[in-house]
Amino acid sequence: MQGCERIKEEKELRNTGTEEWKAMVGTAAGATKFPGCSAAILAGGRSLRMGTNKALLEVGGMGMLDRTADVLRPLVDDLFLVADDSAPYAGLGLPVIPDLHPGRGPIGGIHAALRHAAHPLVLCVASDMPHIGRGVIELLLTSARPDDDALIPRIDGRPEPLLAVYGRNALPGFERAIAANRLRVVHALEGLRVRYIDESELRSADPGLRSFVNVNTPKELAAARVCAMRGKP
Repeated sequence: MQGCERIKEEKELRNTGTEEWKAMVGTAAGATKFPGCSAAILAGGRSLRMGTNKALLEVGGMGMLDRTADVLRPLVDDLFLVADDSAPYAGLGLPVIPDLHPGRGPIGGIHAALRHAAHPLVLCVASDMPHIGRGVIELLLTSARPDDDALIPRIDGRPEPLLAVYGRNALPGFERAIAANRLRVVHALEGLRVRYIDESELRSADPGLRSFVNVNTPKELAAARVCAMRGKP
């Protein structure tokens, strides 16, 4: 199942509270699947193009951040948000970690996640991905190695650093880049041990690569909502 068709089914199952929904997100199993991994949802963006906090906007009847948290909860035993302001997220039941370098963008959020995480491997996920699927998350966490500084998906030759796994040993690279005001995540990865998961492998878990679609503007939000409402890929 791809994209908004998957979201529509998840919404229906979630509203019923059935065992099918619990199985889909993994809560029926009890124990987390990757207990040695942390996960951070990066919610510190200013949402300038959206004009409001996009992480809390609904697609398919669920807030984008809320849905991402539902996917991640059964997979890791250390899940938290990185955000400048904890108040908007008080109802989610997750720890909120402040960005140690506010205003620096995703590189600052990943740095804060690596500093805070309980485990040496940290899955970092942007909060504005309405179609994120468990299959891609499991692929990343299964593929990550203890000696990785970063494991980055790559689509059409371009890295996707906001749905990726980082090792704690990458911290010096992020600190150097931030200190030099070189604020793209790829700058932090220079000289580090980086592996990539290429498109063909990603498609084995998410044939349409919908997990990597993000929502930055009202137009993109409207398109995601229409997609979810119609239940078409």
